[in-house]
Amino acid sequence: MSEWTPRSTDRSPQDAEREVRGLLAEHARLAADPLTLPLTADLFRVGLTSHATVTLMLALEDAFGFEFQDELLTHASFQSIAAILATVSAHGRD
Repeated sequence: MSEWTPRSTDRSPQDAEREVRGLLAEHARLAADPLTLPLTADLFRVGLTSHATVTLMLALEDAFGFEFQDELLTHASFQSIAAILATVSAHGRD
């Protein structure tokens, strides 16, 4: 996956990544520390459950100011930190 870039300059890629990692730490209950996971690590392989995905989705919507549309509610959208950042970049207010 290519490097994520923000839709606007309101939030830097580094700030968005920190926010996503923090939300993962708070809501996902992963077996690995989300603060140190590689961007492309498979979040489902480190314990992301369907329940935690819903909780994470709601936190992402609140933090980034958008609503996940039905077409975004896929395994691929939550596969990795990079995938989450790509979704936020394409659909969030930042």
